[in-house]
Amino acid sequence: RREIGEVLLAQILGRRLDDPVLDLALSLDEAIAPGLGRLGAVPLDLDVVGTLRGLPSLSPRSLQETLRTLQAAGGKLDVTRARLSQGDIVATGTGRLGLSPRGALDGELQLVVVNADKLLPLLGVDQLVNQLLPQATRDRLAPGLDRLVPGLGNVLRGGGGGGAPSADALGPSTELEGKRAVKLPLRFSDGAVLLGPFKVGQLAPFY
Repeated sequence: RREIGEVLLAQILGRRLDDPVLDLALSLDEAIAPGLGRLGAVPLDLDVVGTLRGLPSLSPRSLQETLRTLQAAGGKLDVTRARLSQGDIVATGTGRLGLSPRGALDGELQLVVVNADKLLPLLGVDQLVNQLLPQATRDRLAPGLDRLVPGLGNVLRGGGGGGAPSADALGPSTELEGKRAVKLPLRFSDGAVLLGPFKVGQLAPFY
């Protein structure tokens, strides 16, 4: 199910109409995101606040025309805060997003995640690597993978003994909403969703 709570666009005061800068707020309740595999199969809540730059003007256009114009002008969305929650997994992120020539998402977000040890299996990272590499090879590559995504090597080793990896092993420790959390990078490349070197999903183009 998908319910749009609110989508707000407001021009920042002091900008010309032919060079607008827009504040944007998006809220989705119980949304489904099939492109994110098991994570997207269960309803999640998403709130995003950001600033959109690069739209040449506020001339009336359809949504697809607006997105095409934005991409052609090299427009970007600076995400000042994004918050996703699904059960006891909570993630916030900041970063910059844009569109590829075919209208798919490009950019990168720096995430802070509560219960990150439950997030990676939902994204299918462990299964993907298990299918591609034997255990001996995973053990050998784990230290290098830890440098790409801190703690990823521990996931591939099986959590250091067959169980789920601890949150401390997944990345630099921090705190979010009073709970222990870790930092992880999430990248979008022409719609592909990548966590470190691994593709964990594919989002459809917007036009």
